Amino acid sequence: EETKPEILIFSEHGLKQDQIEENFQIPYYSLRAHYSRAVHKQGGVAIYVVEGLEAHTESIEIHQLCEELTCELALVKIKIKNFTIQVMGIYRSPAGNIDDALNILSQSLEDTKAELATYCNGRYKY
Repeated sequence: EETKPEILIFSEHGLKQDQIEENFQIPYYSLRAHYSRAVHKQGGVAIYVVEGLEAHTESIEIHQLCEELTCELALVKIKIKNFTIQVMGIYRSPAGNIDDALNILSQSLEDTKAELATYCNGRYKY
């Protein structure tokens, strides 16, 4: 029997918002949260969950904290029975200021009340 990961996180996907929402389908997965750059090329982050998990997954709005070329984030909350976890995808460009990126990341965790278990995954270029 084939096993599929429950969560896929893509950082630096390079797609615009309409491209990822309309044209980037992955069989057996549902796009649950994403950030796409409006001005610059490349970058971005997307979180997909396997079919069946989308009913337990809520996208958390953090676009207002993202800055192109500094820190780009997507966040979902997954709740199954009594277990809740937040999963964050992160992309930090090497061209961005590391201190600014860490401030954005810290602010996003504060704003989303990340007292929940939070798993962060992404590409951090230094």
